[in-house]
Formats: sequence, C-alpha cells, structure tokens
Amino acid sequence: MLVMLGTLIGVTSSLLGRELVYQALVVAVTGLVLLVALQLVRRRGGNYGLFAALASLPMLIALSVPINGFVSGNHVYLVFLVTFLVVLSLDGGDLGEHLLQATNVTYVVYLAGSLLVYFGVVELTKGLNIFDAATRVPWLRIKTLVGLYGSTAHIDSISLFVALLNLAFGKPRRKWAMVVLALAASALSVRYTPFAALAIALVAVCCLRVTRRSPQASRLVATVAALVVVFAPFLLLALDRVAGSPELSLALDRATNGRIKIWSAMLEVYANDVGLFGQLFGTAVTEQVYEVGGWPRVHPGTGEVVEFRTSNPHNTYLAFMLSYGLVPFLALVLVIAYCAMRFLRGWRAVLFFFVLAVGITNAELMTFHFPVYVAWAVALGREQLALRPARAAVRVRDPLVAHATA
Repeated sequence: MLVMLGTLIGVTSSLLGRELVYQALVVAVTGLVLLVALQLVRRRGGNYGLFAALASLPMLIALSVPINGFVSGNHVYLVFLVTFLVVLSLDGGDLGEHLLQATNVTYVVYLAGSLLVYFGVVELTKGLNIFDAATRVPWLRIKTLVGLYGSTAHIDSISLFVALLNLAFGKPRRKWAMVVLALAASALSVRYTPFAALAIALVAVCCLRVTRRSPQASRLVATVAALVVVFAPFLLLALDRVAGSPELSLALDRATNGRIKIWSAMLEVYANDVGLFGQLFGTAVTEQVYEVGGWPRVHPGTGEVVEFRTSNPHNTYLAFMLSYGLVPFLALVLVIAYCAMRFLRGWRAVLFFFVLAVGITNAELMTFHFPVYVAWAVALGREQLALRPARAAVRVRDPLVAHATA
C-alpha cells in the first residue's frame, strides 16, 4: 500500500513518468515472483525444476522490456498472473470455502459500485457506458445494467459465473440469496452471451456423459470441445469464407454480436502489417497496432448512426495471441487441452467449459478486472488432482476385497 501511495503521488505530481513506473513495476514484481516461488518450492520439497519453469515466464517478460523498448499493462498483468498461479498452485492451504467467501464479498462490492454507475451517482464519462446504458426493454422502461468498468461485458458473464459457483458449492442457508442476486444482475445486462456460454458448457458436459463409460473417449471429447472453443474465431472465419454465403455471413455476424468483423480485420493486420518477431512474441498492446473498424453502428436508444472503431479483439484467446504472440498462445492452448482432460465430472466440467465459452466474445478473462476466473480454475484443478490418489486406491482395493471374499 505504501508503494501504491508513493506511486500515485509521484505520477500525479509529475515526479515520475508513467513509463518509468511501468518498468519499475515489472522489475519489482518479477523479483517478487522469483522470491516467492523459490521460498514456496523450498518449503514444499525442493522441486527446482518446477521453480525454473514458473520463473522463466517473468524473466522473459523482464528481458522483453529492453528488447521492445517499452512495457505495457499487459506485461505487468502477465507477471501478476504468474505470481498468482505460483501462490495458488504451490501453497498448501485449503481454498474451498474461503475462496467462495472471498468471491462473494468481492462480487457484492463490485455490484454495489455498478449500481452507483447505473443510478448516475458515479459518472464514468465513457461513450461505451452511454451506449450500453440505453433502454433495452422499453415496455418495462429498464435500462441495461452496466458494470463498474463501463461495459455490460464486465458484468454479464461474471454475474452468472458467481451464481453457478454458489449453486454448486454454496451452503444451503446462504447460497440462494447470492444465486438470485447474481442471476438478476446477469439478466439485467440484457446480453445473451453468458447464457449462450452456459448452453455451450451444458452441451459439452452432455457429450462427456455419453462417453463416461470410456475414460479415453471422455478425455478425447473434452479436449476436442475445449480446442473448438479456443479456436472459435478462426473456425468461424474459415466457415464464413469457405461457404461464401451472404445469409451465413449475416447469421454469424448476429450470433457473435458483430465480433466476426473485428476478428477478420485484426487477423489481416496480424498477417500483413506485423513483423515476424511481433507475430511470434506479441506486440504487448493492441491499441496502437490493431485499431480497426469504420463500420456503421446504430445507437439502440437514439437510433443515431456513428462510425465504430475498436482495438479490443473481443475474444480472450485472440487478445492473448495478439498481445503475447503465437508462441505463448500455443503454450496456452496446450495448458487448456491438458486441463480439459481433468475436468470430466459434474460442476467442475460445467464451470470449466462455461469460462472457456465466455472467452469467445469477451476479452476480459485474463485481465486485472476478474482474476476470480483464474483462481477458480486453479482451485478446481488442485481439487481434481487431490482426488486422483483416492480414486486410484479405491480401484486397487476393490479387486483385493473381491478376491479375499471369494
């Protein structure tokens, strides 16, 4: 807190430049990652190979600062994310109930701030806020609920995610209030994205249930389903170009809420205007490089037609590839495929595929806004791995018991 206070004073008084602050943060947090990872690994048995693997990413990020000549908030976040994963993965504490409590408290504070924006107590002075806060349900005179960060994309999916978490893991006496509250907030965003993501997750889980008698088939289905979600923008663009149908193009545009145009334009910039180093290891930012648009956009409230431009890819996986490059993106794909094979049952599978599906039209899964997505992915993964020895013991013990009985 002292560092944050000093930074704020330094920046506002012009004693420190923002670029200097960013670079200082990268160096400081990278050092913190190394120290925390080393301490935890030594405490947990000296697995220095794991320490080297975890430490390599922040070290590469630190090296990219002098190579690229600048550092962005994406660099800072990725170092933070690695720190987060180190602590959650290596610390021996029990997350479970504490993580749900922390999630609920954080969400209630966030929702309270969003309501202040909704009722005009806090003015964000953002055009996106004005656009999204239009009256979308005119016969009820209900305006769209806009999140604290100025967009429905920041509140629609996280609200349904919190509702699902409480429905799955909440205590009977407490969970229904959070389920109703979060579900109402998601519905008031007047966006179908979270419910479409839930539908995709339920379809994936149904496919897993069909193949549950064959572990190999279940793992294959889970992996394929996860990869289809991750590569959705590329697959949809390929389908659009191969089919060449105006009707299909219009349907895909409506289904993705106009995202498919953004993906196509940004991938053209990636292929034609970005150098090989930027393609492989990213441009760190999308604002200066991937601003696309020029399409007409009709305001839902006033009917005014304005030119729409954006540098937001509106897709978690494409945003990751453009910011960090093809090499880290392929590594992320392998991690997701590996995790998919271990989320094969019940609520874990629903939550896992829901989060993946939200990323199709939302770029906020891997940002400072909602690290709760990553926290729960790690927590559920740890729980799943902890159950494996017990299940293996049961499988070994059952034949022995049967033999002894015979």
